[in-house]
Amino acid sequence: MGSVVFLDNISKGLDAATTLDICTGIHKYAKEFNSVVFCSLQQLGNDAFRLFDKVMLLDSGKCIYFGAVDEVEGYFNSIGFERPRMRSMADFMLSVSDPFISKSVTKAECLGSAPKTVEDFEKLYQDSSHYCDVLEKLQEGVCGDAIPRSEHPKTSKKILKKECLQTYPSQFCYLLRRSMRLSWDRRTVMTDFGTKILIAFLVGTLFWQLQLTSAGAYTRTGLLFMVCTVFAISAVSGVAKKYKYNCVFLKQRESRFYHASPFHLAGVIDAFIKNAIICLVFSTMIYLMVGLNLSDAGIHYGYFYFMILTLATAMEMMARFVTVVVPTSDGAIMVIGVLAVSFIIYSGYLIPLASVPDWFIWIYWMSPVQFAYRGLMYNEFTGLEFTCSEDELVPANPYVPVSDRTCTVGSGSDYINDRYSFPADQDWISYSFITLWGTILLLFVGIIIFARRQRLRGKTLVSHKGAKRIEDDMTSVELPDDTSSVGIKHAYFTWKGISYDVPIKRGETKQLLDNISGYAVPGKLCALMGASGAGKTTLMDVLAQRKNKGTIQGDIKVNGQGQDELFCRLSGYVEQMDIHISKTTVREAIEFSATLRLPQDVTEEERSELVEKTLDLLELRELQSNIIGMPEQAQALSDEQRKRLT
Repeated sequence: MGSVVFLDNISKGLDAATTLDICTGIHKYAKEFNSVVFCSLQQLGNDAFRLFDKVMLLDSGKCIYFGAVDEVEGYFNSIGFERPRMRSMADFMLSVSDPFISKSVTKAECLGSAPKTVEDFEKLYQDSSHYCDVLEKLQEGVCGDAIPRSEHPKTSKKILKKECLQTYPSQFCYLLRRSMRLSWDRRTVMTDFGTKILIAFLVGTLFWQLQLTSAGAYTRTGLLFMVCTVFAISAVSGVAKKYKYNCVFLKQRESRFYHASPFHLAGVIDAFIKNAIICLVFSTMIYLMVGLNLSDAGIHYGYFYFMILTLATAMEMMARFVTVVVPTSDGAIMVIGVLAVSFIIYSGYLIPLASVPDWFIWIYWMSPVQFAYRGLMYNEFTGLEFTCSEDELVPANPYVPVSDRTCTVGSGSDYINDRYSFPADQDWISYSFITLWGTILLLFVGIIIFARRQRLRGKTLVSHKGAKRIEDDMTSVELPDDTSSVGIKHAYFTWKGISYDVPIKRGETKQLLDNISGYAVPGKLCALMGASGAGKTTLMDVLAQRKNKGTIQGDIKVNGQGQDELFCRLSGYVEQMDIHISKTTVREAIEFSATLRLPQDVTEEERSELVEKTLDLLELRELQSNIIGMPEQAQALSDEQRKRLT
């Protein structure tokens, strides 16, 4: 909810009856909360069209009409057009400037004098009384009660300075709770745990109770490599799932629900808790079934468990980092797949350190799998003494007496130093552990840095020319009073002389909007209409401060004051696509939004009252316990229901 709400093409793919239901709900919302609603629509029927108070018609980025809905037909009649009886008002408006079908709505006596180009329509409109009325209103000032910022109490000033209304701990708690509800559903838990238990059972039976012999020493190295490989590959499967919620994160982050750091920290903690339980079961099964090093009162087992958990956490962080850095899901899966395979190959088992080519040595020292494998090797082999059976003695010559043959292995430390060239002068048991956790910390810092730069669309700086600078002692919104009211405050929204140019080639620009002016007042609906490519979405993006490149000229004001960083706090934007978390219910989605968008001083009762009112206003009461789901799922919300929830 907001004082100013933008709805972009919400009728796309919907039938006339559904569109009418949505427009009726929007009409009720605007009247109930006395808000400005500004939306672009397609295929609008007469009944839905009459619900709006004002309409703006665009073509090729130029305004050819802006005024009252009930005056549209009279205006176009005055310039030579007549609406056929069987054609809706919306279709009639879109036909007048279309060069291919405009003759069908042109009066016979006006075929030569009626406007034919967009420039003709724009000139006639600017010479009309409707345009003069708009300029007169803008000159008089369409504004509400803008209160000087200095008159607000200190608590209100604190709210204005905050990027998000909730504190970092509150954001983290809410996000962790949501993350665990999403990732700990029965199917996901059974799949994750079942997969690891099955792998542990197969590996345990394959390497059942290894002996302290020469063959057992060689087999142990393969077992430890296989354990590292299992958790390294697991990181690849989580990338697609992370990308599924990435658009939700970007949308809610730009709406100031929360910061990037508590979101990713909550995801990391959630994954760590799940991995801690999975690794405990996995390591216990492997250790007991294979018969690994149980000396020193279980210290070796404890290190084995924590090293596997550390490797799983490191690969989880790497997958999350790739998800943040790489812009597409397919690209991220490819990158993390290549990294995982490279790290496994250069882990020290398939290619020992002495055999690694000089030009690939950097992969070896970057590989978290290598550090985990090395730490596990030292942990397992330190303190073990191996013997050889008669068949394992060298030389393997039956004519050489057994007493003259020798065993190629002795202590475990000597075995791994000789075979894998691991330096003997380093305490790799602790060094590997510390290195991996340092890598985890660096990856998390990188995640936060890149996540703050992420945008729902690629962003570059926008140049605002001709716009007046906002004075520091004025604010464009009316703040909640001390009674903690959560009602929507009035906002008078105006735009004057809006032009928008984007670069197309080096040194060349293209104008998408040309001198657009208009206004909207509380409790009124304004329909934005035009053929495909007319500039409807472009104008809405400019007015909502969502354009990310090009040059914007003109003035956009709320309550007589220019837009500032607070505009996103009092405005809402419903885009053409519906972005939701599929596993939450309708009520949970609304409650989550209310929890993070309302100030902390709003009581639980007030927040619940607003949620209940929203459910009734949008006619979602009967659907409040339904899972949102994905559009292609049979039990998901329909397109119309998803649009209402958006």
